[in-house]
Amino acid sequence: MKITNKLLLAGVALIASLSLASCAAVIGGNDMIKMGLNKATIEYENTDTESNKREFKMFNQKHSGAVCTIAIDTENSTYTSNNTTGVMGFGFGITKNENGTVNFGIASARYNKSTKKLQYYVSWMLNVSEADIDVGSNFVGLNGQNSKTVTNFAAASDPEQAYEIVVETTWCEVAAEPVEGIVTFVVDVKVDASNVYTVKLAKETEEVEGKVVAKSPFKTSTISTAVTGITYDKAKADDETTWYQADVSYYASVYTGVTLIGEWKVVDKQNNPIVAQ
Repeated sequence: MKITNKLLLAGVALIASLSLASCAAVIGGNDMIKMGLNKATIEYENTDTESNKREFKMFNQKHSGAVCTIAIDTENSTYTSNNTTGVMGFGFGITKNENGTVNFGIASARYNKSTKKLQYYVSWMLNVSEADIDVGSNFVGLNGQNSKTVTNFAAASDPEQAYEIVVETTWCEVAAEPVEGIVTFVVDVKVDASNVYTVKLAKETEEVEGKVVAKSPFKTSTISTAVTGITYDKAKADDETTWYQADVSYYASVYTGVTLIGEWKVVDKQNNPIVAQ
């Protein structure tokens, strides 16, 4: 069954949740992601023949991390010539620089119907031009050049140049069989006392000590402070409320000529929220 048809059955509850989340901040002006309460949906056709469309739709509060279940409708989405859907994912550690660029972590995936595999990646981006984030094939800096790959934060020396620190090789793969036309994956992002990110990707969740977490992750990645440039105070390490918090978001990238249909659900959030700016 089509995801959007399932959501219509929620009726009044969905309308109420949308009203509560209507003021969420956005990076990328394509109006692709429709927000609800702890959920979001996409049903977007990219009719542009030259450019991808991208969007980050941020939560109303900052968090250290979250657990997000992402479902791609493989039956009703359309595909590129390479047999892949558009990309759905989760953004975290999102901050804005004074010169109009943004920094963020990203964990995303797409479905390949030919190989029946989920193709995924985890990266940390620095100095990406906010004004240009919604279009194009790649993230770019203020100078319009595509992002450069570096190994750590210290190597990202030009504030007008976008940089990518690849945590996992782009488009790793894992087998994924659709269930009733839907392929689901989980992004579990957490920060520890040293402000180090751990990103886990899995196919389902489980409850451990009262918290929902990724179950049997097929990939676990660590993003150190050498990568992010985030500092921490050792004296406050025992107080989780002082651990790093930043904007988190739903993320989508829809390729040219492709329709992407899917849903995000947030099932757990880390740390006491503070109001997003």
